[in-house]
Amino acid sequence: MVKNSNPNWTRDELILALDLYFREPKARSSVSHHECVKLSKIINSLPVYAGKPHNVTFRNANGIGMKLRNFLKYDPNYKGKRLSAGSRLEKEIWEAFAGDISLLKKTAEAIIANLEDLKNSGPYVDITGYDNEAEEGNVLFTTHKLRERSTGLPKRKKASVLKLIGALACEVCSFDFQTTYGDIGAEFAECHHIQYSQH
Repeated sequence: MVKNSNPNWTRDELILALDLYFREPKARSSVSHHECVKLSKIINSLPVYAGKPHNVTFRNANGIGMKLRNFLKYDPNYKGKRLSAGSRLEKEIWEAFAGDISLLKKTAEAIIANLEDLKNSGPYVDITGYDNEAEEGNVLFTTHKLRERSTGLPKRKKASVLKLIGALACEVCSFDFQTTYGDIGAEFAECHHIQYSQH
């Protein structure tokens, strides 16, 4: 048994926990709810923890249930006794997502969906260090970075667009380098990024 203390909860984990908080209210009062067990397995599969030792209680179903109860502190609809403890990041995640359950649900679903991409990127992908800049969490930010750096993805996208419309015009602003700069701009493209915000 590893006796070291468990690491602090990350943004990704808290987003997934808050999604469960709203999606399955009964899980808030259970330490063995099937959805807590399910989320425990998902969190334990995050690449950041691959091959790293941690306590056997790490993000187990009991820990998930306890984290759900921490969110009661911020819930204006909860009338019972509130826990005094809590983290700055818990409050931050609550303030960012509790007012937009649809965005929370989409973000949680995207984190889970993108886990497979990260697992397939190698035995260990560093998804740490982005918590301050990645509102949507490290999993989505890292997946975005991996795709951005992929050479195969842009080539496939360019080939697809050329086949479909015969030119590499931007899908956002319709700018075409070849039309503007002639042959020197052939098969050249820059991407506009569409960024969502909940503010």
